[in-house]
Amino acid sequence: TGTIEGLLTAPVTETQIVFGKFMAAMAFYAVLLAGTLIYLVFMLIFGPPDVGASLSAYLGLLLLGAMFVAVSLLSSSLTRNQIVAWALSAVPLMVFVWFASYIVRIAEGSWRYVLQQVNVMRYLDQFNQGLVTLEAVVFFAGTTALFVFLTMKVVESRRWL
Repeated sequence: TGTIEGLLTAPVTETQIVFGKFMAAMAFYAVLLAGTLIYLVFMLIFGPPDVGASLSAYLGLLLLGAMFVAVSLLSSSLTRNQIVAWALSAVPLMVFVWFASYIVRIAEGSWRYVLQQVNVMRYLDQFNQGLVTLEAVVFFAGTTALFVFLTMKVVESRRWL
């Protein structure tokens, strides 16, 4: 919509622009996720749920959402067209999440080990079981940080074009 030119001439840095957009998208995602807490309330009213496992699953969903937002932010910075940005982020994420789980099951040898280390569903399953492991948190936080960093570099390069 032409707003990037105004932002790049404003007295804000590229880092502030990228973090602002990331935090706004995460706030929106967190509000959407918070709407599902009503189910946890109903479980507390009608039975004894495992609150720790539920909170762990919510933490996993927040970290997964942060990673997805960061990937989408990068694809948004690479193109001006919203549909192309969606395709650049949604298609690889779908392949990465769903098909990677299937490929891990059929892969053998060292490929299987490598694919297991980047298998998003493996880490999300740990959170869903109530396990908050350092490996899973570092995977999601590191991947998120990598894609936010790449987005900052793309936005910085636009200033010089």
